[in-house]
Amino acid sequence: MTIKAKSGGLFLAVLLALLAAGCASGPGGMMVKVDAIVNPEVSGGRAYLLVSGMPNVQENDLLFRELSRYPEAALDRAGYGPAGEPGPGGLAILFSYGVGGADTVYSGYDSPLYEPGLHSWAAPVVIPTGNGDPDGEFSSRIIVVPQGPVWRGGASTLESEEVFTRWFALEAVAWEPWTRDRKKEPVWMVMVKSRGPSDDLRRLIPLMVRAAGPYLGKDTGGQVTVVIELPKKTESSGDVNPGTQP
Repeated sequence: MTIKAKSGGLFLAVLLALLAAGCASGPGGMMVKVDAIVNPEVSGGRAYLLVSGMPNVQENDLLFRELSRYPEAALDRAGYGPAGEPGPGGLAILFSYGVGGADTVYSGYDSPLYEPGLHSWAAPVVIPTGNGDPDGEFSSRIIVVPQGPVWRGGASTLESEEVFTRWFALEAVAWEPWTRDRKKEPVWMVMVKSRGPSDDLRRLIPLMVRAAGPYLGKDTGGQVTVVIELPKKTESSGDVNPGTQP
């Protein structure tokens, strides 16, 4: 369970003390975590065949066929070439993806309450009628002054939404051991994940692959954060406006 507070308040302070956790949001884009690692003991080639890395998903699965187009395009830009039989020195690249279970993220904020300025108050005012002579004549009037909005306190609001962990992985292994007996001799691997209210992989994988593209076949030395600017049509479910994730 995760909590995200936008402002203070007694109600939220008590709630946060009870529910303790935290959630980060993206600064105007989709935040993607990328972790790439390379086996320094193996020098892999550039010819590859993309295969399913999931035991229950075959390469002719419709979703796999659609989603695999994106890593294939990224691999092409990185200098790798598809091959039906990569041969010695070639790679089998295992493509896996999925969505984790949803967490509930709470978002709280305080709102001031004002009473509209429907009231007014009257004040007697004494006005000289002469030419500034202090002993001259005076008259009195009642001036009605309208009153603006009146602060009447505040209200605390608590909202919640479901947040998913979306991920994919590309694992490059030596071709010959893989085709011979499905033995994995790792060459390189990239693992990618993001969190947000959408679990639509058909919409999210293209963005996540874009984040991972520069790191294919490279070593990040640890997890890095990439912020992907979203197309305008994507800014709906929440993966993004300035305070939320898709």
